[in-house]
Amino acid sequence: MTGWFETNRGRLNRREPAFEFLFNNLPKAPVIVETGSLRSPGNVDGDGNATMLFDELTAASGMVYSLDIDAACGVNIEKHCGRQVQFVEGDSLDTIRLLAARVKNIDLLYLDSLDVDFAHDELAAKHALTECQYGLSMLSRRAFVAVDDNDDFGRGKGRLVEQFADLKGWPLVVDGYVKIWSCNNGYR
Repeated sequence: MTGWFETNRGRLNRREPAFEFLFNNLPKAPVIVETGSLRSPGNVDGDGNATMLFDELTAASGMVYSLDIDAACGVNIEKHCGRQVQFVEGDSLDTIRLLAARVKNIDLLYLDSLDVDFAHDELAAKHALTECQYGLSMLSRRAFVAVDDNDDFGRGKGRLVEQFADLKGWPLVVDGYVKIWSCNNGYR
């Protein structure tokens, strides 16, 4: 049976290199925290539907915590994802702090909660940086941090996370619309 990733490979557009990297490099039973959730199932070309990829990656074993302020995303997760995908409703800055108090050793922190206006990315970039900082205590030694919605001109949600990652010494392993850093300086 063909999975979600293979079925949607040609529709992922700018996100495909990052999703391919995650599909091939996360451990077999990953623990994933994502901010921003499944708001438009089937809108792979637009939203990317990362939650669906994470559902596939954790179907046999693993866990996804999907954080979003919109309760409708929880309904979408219940309808389209397995039980290993848990929806946490609330502002991501509040819920990620609460989650960090009880969840440790995650393999992926995927930041995609606030829509970005590339001409004025400051709010979205600051939001993603704060999410990253609040999520630090959850990261395992082999974790990745990913930020969606970046353009080719250095603008987007990941702009400030990139500066932070440089200070932490995290190598950038995917540089594209979705940027991914390895929190393990010796990457694999």
